[in-house]
Parts: sequence; structure tokens; C-alpha cells
Amino acid sequence: MADRHNLKRFSRTHATLSCYLGYTKYSHVESKVILVLDNLSINNNNPISMNLISAFLVLSLFAITSYSQSIDGSTLVCATSCNDNTIVDGEGGPYLWSSDIGLLDDNKGEVVTVCWESIGNAEVSVLDLSGDSGSQRTTLFIEVVSPPRADLYFLEFPICSEKDTLREYPNTDFAIFYCETVCAGSIGQYGNSNIQLDSSYVTYEVTGGDIISDANERGDLTVQCGDEGFGNITVEVTDIADCTDTKSYCIEILDNPDVTIVADLTGTVCTGQDVTLQAESDNAVSFYWSVEDEFYGSNSSAIFAFDSGGTYRIELIANTDCMCAGTFFYNIEVTDRQGPQIDCISTTHVNEAQIY
Repeated sequence: MADRHNLKRFSRTHATLSCYLGYTKYSHVESKVILVLDNLSINNNNPISMNLISAFLVLSLFAITSYSQSIDGSTLVCATSCNDNTIVDGEGGPYLWSSDIGLLDDNKGEVVTVCWESIGNAEVSVLDLSGDSGSQRTTLFIEVVSPPRADLYFLEFPICSEKDTLREYPNTDFAIFYCETVCAGSIGQYGNSNIQLDSSYVTYEVTGGDIISDANERGDLTVQCGDEGFGNITVEVTDIADCTDTKSYCIEILDNPDVTIVADLTGTVCTGQDVTLQAESDNAVSFYWSVEDEFYGSNSSAIFAFDSGGTYRIELIANTDCMCAGTFFYNIEVTDRQGPQIDCISTTHVNEAQIY
């Protein structure tokens, strides 16, 4: 009687397990469970045996229904970037993908590419239609940050006849080759307000000049420009999401003014004597004459006179039409003496000799 009773209990357990598993792909697990039950000694008077059977069934069913799939993808991305997302340990699919703010190249398959157009918190989800009810959806939470920008800001130079390239303007019928401009030998500082030093890494490459500094608090670049010609500045910015932006800037190095100062001197310069200096140049268009910060004129020539003797250093600042400047100097030695004073002591007549 006891064996018959245990057989009924075994049959009920077998039926319950079969009903749970049904005709799913887990039917092989059912066979293993039944095999274990057949090998167990089922004794109605032995509660330990029944407890072991119950515990075995619970653990078996938990193993059957556990769900471990995940999404392999970046959790920190940049807007305007595209990233691959892959389902890992899936149950075989079919898979349906979705995202709240991302654009998918396709919504099916084990791998999808998602492109991001706006910043903020985002999600990528996949629905595994072969998974158990309640465990079919898996979600990856993502932070979308602003992309890096390798923008440099240059001083605004005017359009000038010396420049070999021209700026692009509307209503032109052809593509215009454009370069930023600097003056030969000048020191230029170029800023990038989009660089965040706490979350970005910046590198610079310069041709046509030498880098003086690239490590101040704003990530600016300071360059000592070379001689006239052409150069290049390349900027690469990498942010915390490992996104990179690279830009190259063509640099046209403009000529400085070439000036020669010519004086109308034929002998010693005395105090009170006027001296004219002339600036001769093929590319200078404006002039500024001074002596010890005293302004003497803005033409290509200037007249100087001094009340006391000494050496005077005359300074000339000349500019090209591209606003490239050059400073030139001319030294004048002034003698502190005047010519003789002749006094007329009496009247005289023609052809009459007088002594003074």
C-alpha cells in the first residue's frame, strides 16, 4: 500500500512538472528531473526524502527560468556619433530593438547601430521574443554628452592686396581657397572656448612656426610665427567619451613692411636746424614718426629740429595694408652750437669797405 501511495505522489509530481514545462525547449530538463526522481527512494514515512525532492524541484525550476542576457555597448557616448550594441547570452530571438532618442539602422538582429543626435540620458532596449514572459526585455542606460569641437579663434585681418588667398563671400561663382593670416615673426595666441580641460585632451601640431605654450587654463595655443609663406595648425580634441574631433587650419604668413630711411644731411646737424627724413618702401602704406614718444608726423616724410645738442633716436612705425607692422630707427647727432651773430654798427655805401 505504501509503495502504491508513493507511486501516486510521484505521478502527480511528474504531471505537475510536465504541465509546467509543456512542449517547450526545456523538455530535456524534464527528462533529467524524472530520471532523478526514479533513482530516489520515495518513502512516505521518510520526510527527508520528500524534502530533498521538493528542494530539487525548486532549484531545477529556478535554473530553467533564470535569465542572464545583457547588452554589450558603450554607456557614455557623444552626440553625432554612432555606436554598435550587441545582445549577449540571448535565447535565440527573434530580437526587436528600440531607443528613446537614438536612431537605429535596423530594429532586428543580434547587433544594431544606434546614432545619437541630442544630448541627455538615453536607453537602448532589446525584446527577446523567445525569452520567458516577464524576462524578455533588456535595457542599457546611456549618457549622451556634447561632442568635442576643435575650433580655434583667430584675429580678424582685413582683406589686403598682399594676401594670396581671399575670404569667401556670397555671390561668388567659384570656390575660394582660404587661409587664416598672421604677420611674419609675430606671436599669436589662438583660443578654443569649447575645450574643457577636466574632461578633454588636446594636442597641437604646427608648421611654419614654433609652439611657445599650449597649457594655459583655457587650452589656448601660443605660436611664434616664422618668415613669410604658408603654415598649418592642426588641433585634435578627445573627450571623456573617447570621441575625437580634428581640424587643420591653413595659415598664410604675411610680409612685414620693408622700409629704408633716407636723410637730406650734407654735414653736421646743429641745434635749431631742420632735418627731413624720408621713408622709402614698396609695401608700407601708413607711417608714424616719433622721438621719445613725441609725435612728429604720419606721412612718408617728416621734418625734425632740436633745441639742444645730443644723440636723438628717431622711431618710425610702418604698416602694410594687411596691418603687419615694422619698427625702424634712425639716429641723428646734433651739435650744440650756433652760427656767428653779425651786428651792423653803422651805415655804409656801395663799394665802401667796412670792418666788423
